[in-house]
Amino acid sequence: MCPQHLQKFLELTSTYAGYDFDGSDWAAITAALDSSGTTDYPLIGRTELAARIHREDDGDHVAVTITGPASHSLGIRLRTLFDVLNYPGT
Repeated sequence: MCPQHLQKFLELTSTYAGYDFDGSDWAAITAALDSSGTTDYPLIGRTELAARIHREDDGDHVAVTITGPASHSLGIRLRTLFDVLNYPGT
């Protein structure tokens, strides 16, 4: 994923979990990525999700893994969101 799409991806993923993602969350994530290149960040609301984020060696991409309770509808929403944000030209 392109780093410029990461914040929007996490904001929308958080809404699916019922978590209010805000500027302090984003600041913590960017600080961790700047420091170590990786972070595990909880997104806990109605559903407990976690984001594992790793900056790729080229610096132009980040790898994101979302974990939490299995849900077919949540999986579809996350895959669609990922596809939209990674569509060429976005």
